[in-house]
Amino acid sequence: MKRRLLAPMIGAALFGAVALGCEPGSITEAREQLGRGSNDTFSLLIPLVSDTFFISKILPADTVTLAGGILGVRIQSDSITVDVGQDLKFDNIVFDQFTFSFDDMLRTEQASTNVAFPTPAQGPAAPAAAAFVPGQPRDTVSFLTPGGSNVRGATVDSGLAIRTMTNNTVCPATVNISLVDSLGATVVTFPPNVALGANVTVVDTASMSGARLSGFIDISTTATFGACVPSFGSNVKSTITFPPMTLASVDLTNVNETFNENYGALDSEPRIQAIDTIVGSGGSLNVVVQNRLPMPLAVDMTMNGILGPSGAPLRDSTVVPAAPGDGTTTSATLVFPLAGASIISASVRANVIGRATAASATVTPAAATDAAVVDGTGNIVVERLAGTLDPARTPELTIAVEEFTALDASAVDFEDLNDAMRQSTINRATVDLTITNGADIPLVLSGLTLGVVQLDAAGAIRRDAQGNPDYEVDANGADLTVPVADSGQTDLAVAPLGSRAISLNAAPLVDRMVKLALGGTDAALLTAGNVIAGDGTTPGSISSGDKVGVGFDVTVGLDFTLPAGGIQFDINQVSDGIDLDSADADDLASRVVDVGGTASAENFTPFGLEVTVAIAPDSLADSVDVFAQPNAIFLDTMALSAPTVDALGIRQGTTTDSVAVAITGQESRVLFGKFFTAGIRVRLLAGMGGGGRGAILTEDKIVIGATALIRIRRGGR
Repeated sequence: MKRRLLAPMIGAALFGAVALGCEPGSITEAREQLGRGSNDTFSLLIPLVSDTFFISKILPADTVTLAGGILGVRIQSDSITVDVGQDLKFDNIVFDQFTFSFDDMLRTEQASTNVAFPTPAQGPAAPAAAAFVPGQPRDTVSFLTPGGSNVRGATVDSGLAIRTMTNNTVCPATVNISLVDSLGATVVTFPPNVALGANVTVVDTASMSGARLSGFIDISTTATFGACVPSFGSNVKSTITFPPMTLASVDLTNVNETFNENYGALDSEPRIQAIDTIVGSGGSLNVVVQNRLPMPLAVDMTMNGILGPSGAPLRDSTVVPAAPGDGTTTSATLVFPLAGASIISASVRANVIGRATAASATVTPAAATDAAVVDGTGNIVVERLAGTLDPARTPELTIAVEEFTALDASAVDFEDLNDAMRQSTINRATVDLTITNGADIPLVLSGLTLGVVQLDAAGAIRRDAQGNPDYEVDANGADLTVPVADSGQTDLAVAPLGSRAISLNAAPLVDRMVKLALGGTDAALLTAGNVIAGDGTTPGSISSGDKVGVGFDVTVGLDFTLPAGGIQFDINQVSDGIDLDSADADDLASRVVDVGGTASAENFTPFGLEVTVAIAPDSLADSVDVFAQPNAIFLDTMALSAPTVDALGIRQGTTTDSVAVAITGQESRVLFGKFFTAGIRVRLLAGMGGGGRGAILTEDKIVIGATALIRIRRGGR
């Protein structure tokens, strides 16, 4: 840092003083006057260094005052945006399975028929012996399923044939009934030769289990009366009833079997059920329909409670090809796109309509049981969630976050103290966070930390072998991270659409940040952890565009522990010289009798000081090392002990030191030009009382003064 000390018109004043009161017309005339007159001397007092160096003045402009008046430097202000809503999604949605067994295909509707053995129709009187002509009345029974399909053939698993025989005549009768199929094969056998008294009804049953039907059942009845002749209008009547039968297999024609069922398709999804409304921006429900029937299965499905962009329930249909009929399945998929869809969780009911059709088919329990199976999975990319969101029931509301911002190395600049900060250990630093919740629901930052991670050549954070951030570590190998939470806590709650400010003590982390930045290593401040949306009690919503803003200011307190050898920085101060040309300066230097003076310093810092001053001609830039100039002159070093400091390194007083200025006449030549530059080298040394720790206050400073008293010979010509 370059300072300027003014000494205006020193040259003119000098020659005016030696001209015995006669003002010279030029410097040349003044030099001639200097050579005349009596031999005597006069003195010239020249300020070499005179300044108060506040530590705050050798730092960047962005300084702050911390608690206790300690000087701090803000090294980075930035913000991180965490897209908590953008990452909301539901994967692996469990779609409740729905099954439908076409058992009705293996059942028959109740069927019955009446067969009457009548007396002859009324007519002219006839001889009694010819009044009744025996015959064999008959009828047929065909079967239907409850769905209306025709049973062409079947093997009966269980069922009954019920025979009701009524003798409405005055004659005892012997009755026989036979049941054969369309091929003439006996289907079931009833007890033969049933004696049926006059005006008597007899009911009996026969098991149909194992019976084989082909086509229809042909029922025939015979009745004999012996010598007795029934009267006109009387008859023997038989009713054969087949209650619904269960079939072991069935050959059907004109198949047209349907079902229409409703069920809760997402009832087994507590994470979905816990949310009142879900609006999707993408994803789909992919419903797989399996078919075991040996005929095509047309399926139409309406997702009531899942409304598309138009407001109507989502609907899709498909035809599942016929299966072999041996219990294996074919399948087809229904797709319900969820972009723009609204899911009203409490209202989600799937309506499934199925229709199996065929000209003919053979069906067994292997094909009919769970003949239609509706299953599937899905995923939802969330646009918006609303309700009393409960992360305990909906784990997706716990959102993993990992965001970083690269350190701005140019902002980490302590100017003349850069070397000091490289070598010292920072004891006090804060990261001041302002966390803004952009969602209309409570958020909790859980396990969220700040850490420092180096960047690779592509600007990405470095990771370990497991893919985790490769954090910088402390001397014990522990990750240098700081919890983003209230003191002693692991979580930080932020109200809906609210914000929180929190100050984190982060000296080790910031110390490492500073070292990396000053060393030219690319690094980043990483925020990682979880954001939990909702508390299960407060109604609200979260949308895909909702964000958590994390603004932070990183401040380094100038409270550091010096290394054993201390630290050093240089300050350059430019002063006006006597402003003589080279010949005049040489002449004046030849007349110097002696040079004396003093240099003094007062220490208002918590450290010990060594102050050395070197002076070189001309105005030199800050970057020039005055001490390395070949014509520089050096003043003796001043050593100032450290003031007493307390346990926090805050000074309790000041110390001073002074030395005599001793330079030769020829060395004083550097002061006679237009400018000279004083290089001031300050070495800070660890004090004893604080274990090397010192905290610099805003008013801490170094006061340095040095003057040269030059005696010059006059006369002699």
